[in-house]
Amino acid sequence: SVAFFAVSSDGTITVRKPNDYVSSMIELAGGNYSLNGYLPEEDNALSTMKMQMEDFYVAEKDADILIYNGTSVDELIKKNSLFADFKAVKSGQVYTTGSNFYQQTSMTCDFIEDLNKVLTGSDDTDYHFLKHIQ
Repeated sequence: SVAFFAVSSDGTITVRKPNDYVSSMIELAGGNYSLNGYLPEEDNALSTMKMQMEDFYVAEKDADILIYNGTSVDELIKKNSLFADFKAVKSGQVYTTGSNFYQQTSMTCDFIEDLNKVLTGSDDTDYHFLKHIQ
């Protein structure tokens, strides 16, 4: 299972909705978007929503892979110490996307390929969009 999120300066978590294109790309890569079934699918045009850390923890603490908008695991834990208890943090499965992720939508197949490499444990770590962080 894969969690895809951002942490704002006030500690609020922003997640992609289950019917969003990012959650679809995770599914195409062979993963399960961890909020599928946890959040109701909505028909409004917004692709993201905010969650409080406590709700996010309950939903995502057992996700196998975390993808977020940061630079290090230490930075993530400094934002909220609960992140230290996440399965993906403990197993070292934390990634970030480059700032070009949202600007290069014509290259979504590269993100899907990157994520598939992570999900299948490929030795090829030459990613286009993902960066493994520690």
